[in-house]
Amino acid sequence: MPDRWKVLVISDTHNRTDRAEKVIAELQDHIDAVYFLGDYLEDGERLARKYPRLAFLCVAGNCDFTSRNPSFEVNVAGHKLFLCHGHRYGVKDGYDSIRSVGIAGGYDVVLFGHTHIPFAQDEEELLLLNPGSIGMPFAIYGSDYAVLKLVAGQKPSYRLGDSGKSTDDIIAFLEENA
Repeated sequence: MPDRWKVLVISDTHNRTDRAEKVIAELQDHIDAVYFLGDYLEDGERLARKYPRLAFLCVAGNCDFTSRNPSFEVNVAGHKLFLCHGHRYGVKDGYDSIRSVGIAGGYDVVLFGHTHIPFAQDEEELLLLNPGSIGMPFAIYGSDYAVLKLVAGQKPSYRLGDSGKSTDDIIAFLEENA
């Protein structure tokens, strides 16, 4: 198991992958994996085929109409993560349910999408992180993807990014203390 893991987190492409492809192409030499949080699962699988060097995990969302891959539990770099789309946990009505899943499961990080609104709540025991929608972003929020840095023995750290802007600051964050 690696002691460092750098992840691009994206969600809600809705068959619009141009922004996701741009960000992956720019970050591919600085990340180990892409975690795709649903809507549309086929988009995530297509991106995985295009970037075979990267480890991909793809969960299904409410628009995927499948019971395949509704969530994943991942243990990497000494951290326990839960990945889901979020619709099964009512995230459009608040984050209490998804937070409870994180606490009850002993997760360090819970990643979810569905709302199309970027969100991060970094508590002592849990990081809740929603990258927003990279396929149908709301410009008002200024970000549509996230990167997550996991280092054994350290608290998970993250940054939110905007696919319409330079990735230089994101790359600097990913390479810091690499």
